[in-house]
Amino acid sequence: MHKFYTEIPLSIDIDRLGKCYFDFRSKLGFRTDDKSLRDFNAICVNRIPDDENSITGGNVRGLYWTKPDTTNHEEQRLEPVKESLYTELCPEFKDTYVEEVYNLITSKFKLGRVRFLMKPPRSCLSWHRDPEMRLHIPIITNEGCRMIIEDTSFHMPSNGNGYITDNTKYHNFFNGSEFDRVHLVATVLEHNCQMDWVDEVKYDCCKLCWFPFTIYWLDLQNSCKSCKLWIISITMDEEQKYLEERHNRGVIINDDDQDWGGCSKKYEEEQE
Repeated sequence: MHKFYTEIPLSIDIDRLGKCYFDFRSKLGFRTDDKSLRDFNAICVNRIPDDENSITGGNVRGLYWTKPDTTNHEEQRLEPVKESLYTELCPEFKDTYVEEVYNLITSKFKLGRVRFLMKPPRSCLSWHRDPEMRLHIPIITNEGCRMIIEDTSFHMPSNGNGYITDNTKYHNFFNGSEFDRVHLVATVLEHNCQMDWVDEVKYDCCKLCWFPFTIYWLDLQNSCKSCKLWIISITMDEEQKYLEERHNRGVIINDDDQDWGGCSKKYEEEQE
């Protein structure tokens, strides 16, 4: 496991998926939240059932935070997306290899939105953070297409595997090549990794699959005084701080599927 990403074996046929991308690019074109910007171009693969609006406007890009000027003050862009409701494959992809890939990744992960994302040559995103992790399946890329999370730069090759990236940290993506970079990108809500922890407790679903480093010891679950949200606490101060920050931003959720906007108060453990 690397600091901010994890490679997941998927054995996807990248040539077939790439051919599907080109076919649907010519049929559907790209969607975006702002046609004046060239940094973000999407083909939406799934949607909220029977809701065409769920793949238009700000729902295409989704909520993020950025620091737009010299003050380095963080600002919110766009509104939250109800990721857990994106459960229907868009009808255009029915009976295609895209549907096969969609069924594969949704069997391994609990996902929100799934999109083909194209990054034009010699372009980049803003320095920003997202509410959730992402699953990247690179399709068209080269060594000059790189993701930067905090101080770490890395390339994700198109080898048929997926890459879970910690987009809750400040990050960017730039295409330093001279052709379009294309990834299939999905929002990761849960990861069915069947992980064995060192204390030999086996979880059906690893609630901490997004965690960017190894957790060596798990305490019992505690809840927040303010919102009663269950949260997994761990022993080391830096990791605990990371969990608390995610809790207050609305990243860690209860076992049900409802979205929430984060706790309004600083995380405090429930005292017995």
